Amino acid sequence: IYMRNQIYSAKLFPEKLGDLKVDALHLSATYPQIRPGDPFGNFGVSRDYRTKTMSSDVVKINVKPLPAPAPDHFTGLIGKHDFQLEFRKSKLIVNEPLEVKLTVSGGGALESLEAPSFIKHQGLEEFESNGDLKIADPNQATKVFEYTFLAKENLKIPEGNLTLSYFDPDSEKYVPVQMSIPEIV
Repeated sequence: IYMRNQIYSAKLFPEKLGDLKVDALHLSATYPQIRPGDPFGNFGVSRDYRTKTMSSDVVKINVKPLPAPAPDHFTGLIGKHDFQLEFRKSKLIVNEPLEVKLTVSGGGALESLEAPSFIKHQGLEEFESNGDLKIADPNQATKVFEYTFLAKENLKIPEGNLTLSYFDPDSEKYVPVQMSIPEIV
């Protein structure tokens, strides 16, 4: 009886264009050789071990450039991604913080995604922003950006939209995603 188990997985993101190659991976496994009549074999103890070494093939890939021009709201992410924008409140008093959370999830290179800037007003100072990355598996990760703004004066920012986009390799198009920004008073 054999048990299959995933020991290691990785997702690679190319950093340059053209013909690239992924070197072969090598794996060595040592296992006990149980022989009939071995008095210690029934207890999972063996005096004879075998080693098996395996290698994958070298993988060659061709990295194509993204279509130009890329939209200003392009995040750099490739493949389907979900975006969610959450405002904890929209009515403030002076010196009260406004907390906003942007959640991005998908299979792209979220490690390199920087916090997008989306509220620009002289009466609202961006006090702090940070990102937290959680990788569920090689094909799914979530990055959460927490923003803190500080109201410095009486203001009224009208409703608006935040547009972010990713590139869909199947359709070879940039896919914009719009999220609403409430009126901030």
